[in-house]
Amino acid sequence: MKKALLWLLIGLLIGAAAVYLLIKGFAFPTAVSGEKTSFAAVTEKLDAGGDFYLYLRTDTIVQSMEKLFGFAEEIMSNKAVTDKLPTGIPEFSKWKDTLWKIWEISGLKAIDGIGASSVTIEPRLYHSKFVIHHPAENGDGLIWSLSRKEPRPLDEIRRYFPADTALAVLTEFQMHDFWKRVKSESEKAGWKEVLTGMDKMEQELSAQGIDLNKILGGFEGRLGYLLNLDSKKVIPLPIPGQSITIPEPSLAIYFKVKDSVLFDLLEKKTPGVQKSDKGGIRMLKMSVLPMPFPLEPVLAQKDGLLVIASRPQLVEQMFDPKSAKLTGNEEYRKYARALPTRGTEFGWVSPAFCKAIGSVLQGVDIGTADAEARNLMLMLNTLFSKPMGSCQVGEHIADGAVWTSNSSFSLEDIIDFIKMGIQSGLKEKKVEPVIEKGIEQSEGTQDI
Repeated sequence: MKKALLWLLIGLLIGAAAVYLLIKGFAFPTAVSGEKTSFAAVTEKLDAGGDFYLYLRTDTIVQSMEKLFGFAEEIMSNKAVTDKLPTGIPEFSKWKDTLWKIWEISGLKAIDGIGASSVTIEPRLYHSKFVIHHPAENGDGLIWSLSRKEPRPLDEIRRYFPADTALAVLTEFQMHDFWKRVKSESEKAGWKEVLTGMDKMEQELSAQGIDLNKILGGFEGRLGYLLNLDSKKVIPLPIPGQSITIPEPSLAIYFKVKDSVLFDLLEKKTPGVQKSDKGGIRMLKMSVLPMPFPLEPVLAQKDGLLVIASRPQLVEQMFDPKSAKLTGNEEYRKYARALPTRGTEFGWVSPAFCKAIGSVLQGVDIGTADAEARNLMLMLNTLFSKPMGSCQVGEHIADGAVWTSNSSFSLEDIIDFIKMGIQSGLKEKKVEPVIEKGIEQSEGTQDI
């Protein structure tokens, strides 16, 4: 009996090993591309195992576009075709070279792959990535060369954002490099009109004592804007017959600078403004303007940050280290978690901003509006009725760019928005009942 059990156990082990080897040996083969692609370089930056995953090879698409352009050039060079074109349309030969040159220097043709992924990290919060890839050796295109290749700490700028920041954008743009690149490429391409215009602008500014290249060279590269909605103050909107209030807004546009050349120039060129220098903050305050919301334009600079703001209080909040900041806001921290702390781009849309938009939309009386306006307002109301927010970090790297975001805005929301738009349009054409019947039938069908 014991021997029988022993042989049975040995038989089971041998059988299991045989089955494993059989499966291993006859597993479905993995196809390997016979051409070099960017698949590995793109997908290594994505998150697998989520709700959405995409890779698309684009170099063949680019090649097809170039062939199509060549085909169009061939057709438009045919006199039998051009003679039939309406008068006033420029000859193809006059602008094809310009279009082709812009395409060549833009850097778009270097893109050989894109990818995207999305993972639900909690109900109505989606961690998404979007990747654009180009070979590292082909990164000299205009759109790639005007931003830094190495991401920098984002808190170098985010530390200035007040806690009630509802909307914020940070990006990298090398203004002086762009100006010089445009001049260089225009010279190579023989664009005399562009060169003449740029030279004329420099000369005219120089005649007024303004050195354009010195000013552009003073910009460090980082720039952006922020919209602050004061949660402790509300203001009424001046809409006749409506009672709509929103948090008090204030706006700032900022630039990271290497020097004070631009501030000094504006201080010299704008007499009559109120000047101050308190706590290291240099300010030029203008008169209060009669607006429904507080507007007292101000130019300020401190710590290499040049700020143009709608009111001095916002500047003081930005530069005061003791003032509450966005980085300490719990709602912001929820959306910013698991995002890179270094980047070349940053974006923030707070739920408070979307809520303010929704409040305005709900308060607008559309009773006398036409059908199209009512449908549009209904669609927007539906869209902004949900709690939405988004935080995004972009990284320009040697072989492309990666954008990582956390958002409460889902693909389902987009589909619902489109569906509502289609239904609204069909309703005006009196065919909605037919469509609704079809939708009801399709919703009751398991296999579509």
